[in-house]
Amino acid sequence: VLPEEGEGAALAEQLGRNELRLVFETGGALAEGAELVAPGSHILRVVEEFLAPRGSRTYLVKPATERLTKKALIALGLRTAKGRVQA
Repeated sequence: VLPEEGEGAALAEQLGRNELRLVFETGGALAEGAELVAPGSHILRVVEEFLAPRGSRTYLVKPATERLTKKALIALGLRTAKGRVQA
């Protein structure tokens, strides 16, 4: 849960919610209300933009153990948001 005041509240406003449930792998942990943090994901972009003026970051690159594919996401029961075209 993000704070109701200060910078945490600013991040909550940018995200449009005050609670974060982050998942970093596609295995069974992805559930309703959870955000998948992956390169190019909305949540990662918003958090990076929020943190950019506040200091420096360090990235650790770990080789992928599995590949995120549309087929894998569909198998988890995920679908395209309304109004979006599935590529």
